[in-house]
Amino acid sequence: MWDKSAKPVVIEVPAGSYHIGDELVPDASPRHEKHFAESFWIDRFPVSWRDYETFVAGGGYGKQELWRRAGADSDWQMPDSVDASCRGLIESSGPLRNRLSGKVHQSSDLPLTGLSWFAAQAFCSFFSARLPFESEWEAAMQGAQPTSQHDPFTQHSVWRGSFSCECLPGLIEEWTADAFSPCYWRADGYNRGHHLKSAGGSSDASVRGAPPGTSGFTISWRKGKSPNETSPYRGFRRVWDMLPSDLPVWGE
Repeated sequence: MWDKSAKPVVIEVPAGSYHIGDELVPDASPRHEKHFAESFWIDRFPVSWRDYETFVAGGGYGKQELWRRAGADSDWQMPDSVDASCRGLIESSGPLRNRLSGKVHQSSDLPLTGLSWFAAQAFCSFFSARLPFESEWEAAMQGAQPTSQHDPFTQHSVWRGSFSCECLPGLIEEWTADAFSPCYWRADGYNRGHHLKSAGGSSDASVRGAPPGTSGFTISWRKGKSPNETSPYRGFRRVWDMLPSDLPVWGE
């Protein structure tokens, strides 16, 4: 089974310089160095259905400030039926659930997929977090290699980085905060990235990880997707600039 703990844990990615990008991966060139002046904390695993249950029970759909902050329409309204929204998400995640059936301890451990970029933004804000910039995602996955955990996911192995962050390439891709650009290099000093909401002409958000049908995966794999688009194979994880008080740090 996937090494998914019952309670979410976060990973500290320490301040420092990280090499990101890959000359051999389309849209991931050039390879360059990214410096983080301060540490950040990131979910070890993609957000799960357990986290979604917390969001729904805490009235996340009714907190309009979360959605407006995320960039949703100013006249955004709470769905007529939150239950219907939940059922729709469950139905849309059917293909992923079938692939992972019996492969995790509980259904609530399954990765949450099917949210738009805007919904993922609002979700993160509910937890006083944000979506990771793609440079942060890649730094957190430094040194990631396939583990021996192969059979539980049929043909999909779990990849684990040197900080113990885990992803499921070939099964799940993940939203990031960035606007997508075919050139990965940005002369942006110590900035973490280029947020979609502040991107002039770009209309796509960057996704990391990889969906089914992807070959030749590396942690530098990246694509652009419409922020309004949803996919049963697209999830996300949260980032905090300060250690969240209610979540344990992996390894401590």
